[in-house]
Amino acid sequence: MSPAPEIRSEKLPSREMFPFQSHFFSVGPHKLHYVDEGSGPVVLLLHSCPFWIYEFRELIKDLRKDHRVIAIDQIGFGLSDKPRIFDYRIETHADHLDRFTRELGLKDITLVMHGRGAAIGMAVAIRRPEDFKGIVMLNAMSFSEYKLPWRLQACRLKWIGPKIVMNLRIFQRDFDKLPEQIRAGYYFPFKTPRDQEPVLHFIEDLPSAPEDSSAQTMFEIESSLWLLRDKPCCIIWAKHDWLYTMENFKRWEQYFPRADKHVINKAGRTLMEDAPEEICRHIRNFLEANAL
Repeated sequence: MSPAPEIRSEKLPSREMFPFQSHFFSVGPHKLHYVDEGSGPVVLLLHSCPFWIYEFRELIKDLRKDHRVIAIDQIGFGLSDKPRIFDYRIETHADHLDRFTRELGLKDITLVMHGRGAAIGMAVAIRRPEDFKGIVMLNAMSFSEYKLPWRLQACRLKWIGPKIVMNLRIFQRDFDKLPEQIRAGYYFPFKTPRDQEPVLHFIEDLPSAPEDSSAQTMFEIESSLWLLRDKPCCIIWAKHDWLYTMENFKRWEQYFPRADKHVINKAGRTLMEDAPEEICRHIRNFLEANAL
């Protein structure tokens, strides 16, 4: 692991909005950004796309009072490097997370996963189930069969897809409804159209057919979820998320029938902004009830 470089406060949205010390982990020639706050049982936060650690800021501030809270920015997102030449497949991100948790010596981990963070986190958890103690799902997907919403289908069209993603920023339009200061934090890592390339790679990597590059990886993850069925699990679901719908929620119920389940009627794609206090309360109650 490399030493943490200095990050000047004016580079971040604001110290009030992001009051955490930044650390960096080497992934080959690239730097993976993470925060490591508090002490106690480990809670590992994995963001969705096109989000970054910033979406978890209220949860980090709450849980660091009595937990060690670690959140990472996947390569290509947040304050991590955004290399143009890089393997952005889910399996590669999982390999990085596997090495990260091993080198930091993390044990008895509770995973909190949003969106594609679940595919990455579950890929590691099924490799080493003995190191993972609890699971929290926030509108997530780790399934081999997935029907792409129409707006993502458009983003995968060969000639216009990159323009839709990188110039029109269609995948980040959900941020536009947020108050200006908060919205600026979500857009902060995406200063140029080129910074949008990892978002495009995520959309291209979503498996919707058996021949897609990550289809086999997702099949292996889903077929191994039974290894985690006895872990305490909490499923928190924003009812109005257009990407991870209630259909996905029902599939998680099938794999974790004894899970604590909470559907938030007023929340959508930006669920951590739509209902931060309610989500923090559900997660804290789950941790306390299961001694995590």
